[in-house]
Amino acid sequence: MRPPLARTPAEAHLYMDLHLCSACGDRGFVGDHTVVFAEGELCSRHSGYCTQCGAERSYTFRLPDEPRLSLERDVVFGGSEPSELLDAGEWLLVADLAASRPDGDDEDVALAAAAIDEVLKFVPPRSRRSGTGDSHLSTIRSHTTFRVWARVCNCVGEPAQVCITALLAGGAVDAFA
Repeated sequence: MRPPLARTPAEAHLYMDLHLCSACGDRGFVGDHTVVFAEGELCSRHSGYCTQCGAERSYTFRLPDEPRLSLERDVVFGGSEPSELLDAGEWLLVADLAASRPDGDDEDVALAAAAIDEVLKFVPPRSRRSGTGDSHLSTIRSHTTFRVWARVCNCVGEPAQVCITALLAGGAVDAFA
């Protein structure tokens, strides 16, 4: 099976932070990474163990053909294409978590804004008003996140893309700016 693409190291680390240990459910992960060939492609393999239970954990991500290196302090997760690692609901969850930290700072605001930018990459501009279904939601966590936001945005029963539009129209994203 072809490993998923990690567009930047930041995206790979965020993915690993969001995916819990299958043995104990903890987030802690300590390990090293190496560059390897997997399925005939250049990849980054992160191997280590859970800091809570010691279970082995390993992630392999395909490297982009043209790496994105940013010397700026801006939060950058990838180019104009949608993520292969996180779906739209997971990006919305990241934005929500970053924006709602009680002791949040400018870095949290930048993370929340970058995550909202990632959500929008899943919604083609022409379909933002009408919605074309929820095919860009691939996890139970994502469907749950969108159901919660649908209630907040008063768009229960609408496709997730319509909910995103309602979220943006309601000015919720302005809070991140």
